[in-house]
Amino acid sequence: MRLFVSSMLIVGTLAVAMVASAQMSSTNYEIRNDSISTGGEDTSSSASYLLRDTLGNTSIGQSTSTSYDLRSGYRQGIFDQVLSFDLFAQNKGTARAATGLAGTTITTSTASISVGDFILLVQDEGSSQVLGLGEVASIGVGTITLDTLKDDGVTPVIDGTDDFVYIMNSSSVDLGELDPAEFSSRIVGFNVNADLDGGYTVQCLKMTT
Repeated sequence: MRLFVSSMLIVGTLAVAMVASAQMSSTNYEIRNDSISTGGEDTSSSASYLLRDTLGNTSIGQSTSTSYDLRSGYRQGIFDQVLSFDLFAQNKGTARAATGLAGTTITTSTASISVGDFILLVQDEGSSQVLGLGEVASIGVGTITLDTLKDDGVTPVIDGTDDFVYIMNSSSVDLGELDPAEFSSRIVGFNVNADLDGGYTVQCLKMTT
């Protein structure tokens, strides 16, 4: 899992598939697994099921030891690539003071916070604020521990002065009525889970006016 923070400021004969197998490929194609068989469907599906079947495969299955992993049969090579993208925004109504930070453990009120919530940590809230974002892994007495704390290059330092914690559970960004004399910001974060051969790239734009 990778977390990112973006700030909006005002303003991937027998078929044998092995861990280190040799695939047939060229600049135009790739055959991950091949098999001599009599038929079958690559994918059969309906609203309630998904079936992949092959007729005529023999000696299929998985065999392992301390030094090898053998996966024989065409369907052993199936790999469903998965990509999910979740977007969430700072909920200003969930603000509570942050009074300490040790590693990924934040000292703060745990009211309305649950394991799995995404949390925004703000140091010195305002025009020079420093941000951190993470997912709650556990909750203690007056503390929350994140799985990781992602920042924008500068790690927050929490001393209890103008430092806050927010729950990232809003689905919209509301900057309110704009005033040139006042600073206003809303933080947007996203979480990407991917299991892809070629990896992925996320691009974001930071807007400041």
